[in-house]
Amino acid sequence: MRETALTFRSSVTFSTLDASWCIAMIVSILILSAIAQASAPYIVVKGATRTLQLEEEAGDLLVVDGKVDIAGVVRGHVFAIDSEVTVRSTAVVLQSIAVHRGSIHVEDGAVLPETITLKDAKLIGREGELRAKDGEKAAIGRAGTTIAIDGTVLSTASVALMKSVLPFERFSPDNGASIDQLVEWTPGLGLQKKMESVAPQQMTIGGITKLSFVSGKARGAMQNGFRGARGTVLFSVIELEDEAAAKALWAEVERAGSAAKVSLSVKTGLGGGAHWFFKKKGRYVMLWQQGTWFFAVETKLASDEATLYQEKQFTDQVLTGLRQDLSQHQGATR
Repeated sequence: MRETALTFRSSVTFSTLDASWCIAMIVSILILSAIAQASAPYIVVKGATRTLQLEEEAGDLLVVDGKVDIAGVVRGHVFAIDSEVTVRSTAVVLQSIAVHRGSIHVEDGAVLPETITLKDAKLIGREGELRAKDGEKAAIGRAGTTIAIDGTVLSTASVALMKSVLPFERFSPDNGASIDQLVEWTPGLGLQKKMESVAPQQMTIGGITKLSFVSGKARGAMQNGFRGARGTVLFSVIELEDEAAAKALWAEVERAGSAAKVSLSVKTGLGGGAHWFFKKKGRYVMLWQQGTWFFAVETKLASDEATLYQEKQFTDQVLTGLRQDLSQHQGATR
């Protein structure tokens, strides 16, 4: 386990790695939003149909089990899984496009990124489906684009995990809230607080790194443990002096995590901020950074026979309880 002192370095990384489900399922979309995307909304389409109108702009666009018609401008990235994406002749996509299963139909005239990544997905142009090879330039859109074919086969379980994790709505306290106001923040579910550490000098996060608070960039930190008949929860919060410091902390944690042996890993930086779900030492971990805040929730059901579905369901229930408690007491920002 790596030890990290909170003396931050600036770092922005991009990684996409998917190993087989038997070893570890790692899906990363680690692109932090550019300044130009700040005023454009992050759009998530899950199990629905959505048209981005000619006059509309989006920052990043995530589509899960959906159908999207893009006629306007996407300043960030388009990521779709098990979905139908249509890129109209008036559309402009400035960053990347990645389609996992499903299809993408591109009309002539569309402004596309240099590369479109396909994984078990159909590419449809003016004359029907195109059988492009990896690295081949396809005559689609206004000027054509290179097609990258990802040949990794995703299992049903890995796809289900991606669909569950990627649309997670990151939340944080309202502006003006402090770490002191979160000491009594609880997940409910009959879980009782068994450990409380406010302003610790060190904090272990997700079993992948130990943070040491040796700089003035952290305004506050706490780590609370909960236990009940259903299982255990470890909840960690760090408030940073500004968003740049929070992003730098995320980069440090991510760097430490890249050397750790984690499994069931799904991580994304779409929409500004970032979140990462993985399994480490029998615990299921959700990390996220939103604004000036960094959070870690680690869960484990009491039963050793619990399935991945049951463990993920428990994690989701804990996150829902935390979100509701925050909304009732301090308010929450998304």
